[in-house]
Amino acid sequence: MINKCINPLILTYKSRDIKIDNFFSDNEAIYKSLTNDLKSKGIAAIQCGPGEHDSISERKIRTVKSKVISIVETMGYELQPFMISYVMKWVCEGLNVFPGKTTDSPFYQLYKFNPSPDLFRFSFGDVV
Repeated sequence: MINKCINPLILTYKSRDIKIDNFFSDNEAIYKSLTNDLKSKGIAAIQCGPGEHDSISERKIRTVKSKVISIVETMGYELQPFMISYVMKWVCEGLNVFPGKTTDSPFYQLYKFNPSPDLFRFSFGDVV
């Protein structure tokens, strides 16, 4: 199942000449099953120790969670639970569009242009 999600992403990056060197993950069986497949594609699977969490991934998860909570809490109405996944998608797309402090944005790396910040002038749920 996880290969179905990761393989298209790897192919997309590869088609745009973006090299993936490492795949960081927690020490879980589902990620261990990817090791040989990733190695065959020239990607090193790096897992943290037992009982630990991958700090890079965990930090990104905390960033997304805090932005989602911020949006949901400041909305002028109650958001239905099924809409949370849409808020998460909106947050992730916004984070991926703009560059980080030391790197280009993933969006720029894939499409070779930077969209206008006007795309994010409105927050999720502003126009109902």
